[in-house]
Amino acid sequence: MGVGTYYYEGMSEKEYYNTWDRPEGTFREIIAKELSADTLNFSIGGTSNQKQFRFAKHFFPSDEFNNIKEKYEEIIVLWGITSTARTEIYDYRTQDLKNIILPNPKFSWQKVVNNENYIIKQWMRFFYNHDHEVHALAKEMHFFNSYFAALGIKNYWFDTFNHHDYEKSHPAVANFSTDEYTVEKDRRQKDHDHPVTTTIKEVSVDKNKTIDNMLFYNRSPRDICSILCKNAGMKKLDKEYHTSTYKEDTNRIKFLAENKIVNPYSYHPTKYGHQLIAELILKEINTL
Repeated sequence: MGVGTYYYEGMSEKEYYNTWDRPEGTFREIIAKELSADTLNFSIGGTSNQKQFRFAKHFFPSDEFNNIKEKYEEIIVLWGITSTARTEIYDYRTQDLKNIILPNPKFSWQKVVNNENYIIKQWMRFFYNHDHEVHALAKEMHFFNSYFAALGIKNYWFDTFNHHDYEKSHPAVANFSTDEYTVEKDRRQKDHDHPVTTTIKEVSVDKNKTIDNMLFYNRSPRDICSILCKNAGMKKLDKEYHTSTYKEDTNRIKFLAENKIVNPYSYHPTKYGHQLIAELILKEINTL
């Protein structure tokens, strides 16, 4: 979400994509200036939550971070959660990690990544479940809350495009008692397990606890996109999930584009939109 500040009304799509990824005027830069802080940005346009967690798991235990921690008296981590309809996989052809954006079913005709439409659509059909992804996100967020607390670091989360219900049980819970083979296998395993491990296995897919350090937690919806819409006067917000595939797939995104808060090409915030986001986050942090 940290791009798009160079868009101006009447700008062509080609001109926009030649200048879109610049840090000047982004909400993170505005917040840093207000707090008299330096910034270190790991966000990349179009990437997934999985990639961000991978970056974090490498960076925070690293020597590079230890050097930073020795240099600064206070460190704040501001972490935005993106759409769950993205993931990171290994591509055997390039022998590298590949970020993929899963298609919104509303736009079955859209091209996603080169000629890989069929595989990606099948992935979404058979292996993607939104509630599973949100449940997995909550586990990661709980872990990093504990990790940052142990390091003496302040951290804040925010939902970017959509309100996520992190406290829901995993969707697999409903099926646990229907597979007789699995039930019997679990029973035999329990005979050998320590009581603690048995309990953990049973509750790992249960309801998650409330996510600490979540900005706008008491709002519903709490995501930045919806809050911007409400503050700009939108009366009725839809509950469609914005998959962030560069399409107007919700009335919220369409409204923000019409009100010059996001641009009409990539739907990232305009300079005006970044200013509004910075004001929102700064006001919320100052109340915590």
